[in-house]
Amino acid sequence: MKACVRTLGHYQQMIRWTTLVCAASGACFAQDAFVARSAYESAAAKAASSLTASTKDAPRDLLTTGEKTEWNETGLYPEVMELAHRFERASRFVKVLEFGTTPEGRAMIAIVVSKDRAFTPEAAARTNKVLIMIQSGIHSAEIEGKDTVLMLVRDVTITKRFAGWLDHAI
Repeated sequence: MKACVRTLGHYQQMIRWTTLVCAASGACFAQDAFVARSAYESAAAKAASSLTASTKDAPRDLLTTGEKTEWNETGLYPEVMELAHRFERASRFVKVLEFGTTPEGRAMIAIVVSKDRAFTPEAAARTNKVLIMIQSGIHSAEIEGKDTVLMLVRDVTITKRFAGWLDHAI
């Protein structure tokens, strides 16, 4: 089974979209080398950290397939599952939960990130923190976002670039 390979242009488009979504939430990272086709660049986009910095600061064994291949490939199911479980082993703030099974018999997972270790709905409700849900990889042809979400989980819990988020959100 070969990895899903996308063109650089496709990733540029995906990263710009991720930047817009993150900028709207007041967060995030953007690829410095990729410039939007419009002459307008928001203040949030100008202030955004770069994907390159995220990759540089991360332990090599916690890089996504996208990062390892300079965004020419994205991880297959086993690679993504292994990386999620590595995050769980590397940080006490990460819990990988199985919530169902695909028609192919594969586990569907959620990665819960909580400084309070509030890994159940009841425990999360008791924290009175904002609950944020990010979906990625729900369609096989729309999976590039999973790399950036995995990077975000790593940046919040392991490299601690955005660790402050956990003071206010789960």
